[in-house]
Order: sequence, then C-alpha cells, then structure tokens
Amino acid sequence: MKLSELLNISFPELEEAMSRQELENNISKRQRTQFVDAMLKAMHRLVTSKGDRSSIGGYAFDIARSFGMNPKDVEQLYREKYMTEDEERPTVITQAMLDKLEYYLDQLFKNVGMDVEFTRHFLDRVNDPRNKEQITLKELAILFKDAYIKYGKKIAKMGPDAEAVIKDMRSDVNVPFVLNWDEKNQELDLVAKTVMRKKGFSTPDPELPVG
Repeated sequence: MKLSELLNISFPELEEAMSRQELENNISKRQRTQFVDAMLKAMHRLVTSKGDRSSIGGYAFDIARSFGMNPKDVEQLYREKYMTEDEERPTVITQAMLDKLEYYLDQLFKNVGMDVEFTRHFLDRVNDPRNKEQITLKELAILFKDAYIKYGKKIAKMGPDAEAVIKDMRSDVNVPFVLNWDEKNQELDLVAKTVMRKKGFSTPDPELPVG
C-alpha cells in the first residue's frame, strides 16, 4: 500500500449495540487477531535478524509451517502490516523516506494549522537496535494518522513549547514531540524529537494513546 493511500484510509464507526452472536463473533475475531499478530511478529523477528538470507516468501513459508497457515496468506498479511507497496523487504528508514512521510503528514496536519518535522536524532533512533524490531515507515504513518484523527485539534490547542508523547498501543512505538512556533510561516511545528519501540514506556509528559 502506498503512503498516500495509507493516510487516506477511512475508519468505519463502531455500532453502539451488539447482539450476543455479534459479541461472540467479535471475541472470535479478536482471538484470531491476536494469533495473527503473534505470527507476524515472529516472522518480523526472523526477517530482521536473518536479512537477505531468504526472500519474504521463503520466510513466510517457514512461519506458515510452524503456525499451520497458508504461506501465500502469511506473506500477504506480512506485507500489509510491515511494508509499503514499493518495498521489497522492511528496511532501515532513510532521510529520504522520512522526507516523503513528512510531506504526506503535512497535508493532514495543515488542516489544524500545524506542520510536522523530524529531528536528526529521530532518524538515528528509529533504526536503533534497542527497538528490537525495526520500526517501519508504515507503523509511523499509521501512528501519526491516528494521532491526527483523535488528537489533531487538541494538539493544536496545546500551544508553543508544549510537549507530549504519542503512544501506539498496538506496536509499542512511542513518539515524544514538542510544539514550536514558526514565526515565518505563522504555524505550529510538531517536532518529533525521538522514537522508540518500548512496551510500558513511561513519561512525565501528557500521553496521547492511539490504537
């Protein structure tokens, strides 16, 4: 999926009431989601640790055999979660990739009078081995898109020098940011200072959970 398409996904509203059958179906879907998530995380660890030793399809075959799934289905699910359309495999994030993401995020956040920027430290930290699993461009795109939908207006009202942390509860990716006033362009800059994948990340700053 291309970044431009990813950031234009519309999310249907949840129904206010559920029948017993709908509730049971929802629980069943949740269990399947947890199973698939565990499977894809296992494959991602394999891909990031083994690198080019095998193709994505090859890794999918190995994981599918362990989890009793169809290899082609596993590969498709993996690509949908961890990769954008133009990637052959998840890779370290480059400055050019961040610039591309920033361009699309600016199109979103301009609606609430903000611009998005990434620091040099953000680029260093996004590829840091301490994340254990490589943070992907797709994960960042979803995190920021969800933050815009849920907190865009709230963030804009926080004003210059305010700091907070966007926390993706699905991927455990955390993005601390500060708001700077851009006098030249008369807008707030949302400056993503750093990023890390860490479950249970704690901070004294306001937390903005998504997912």
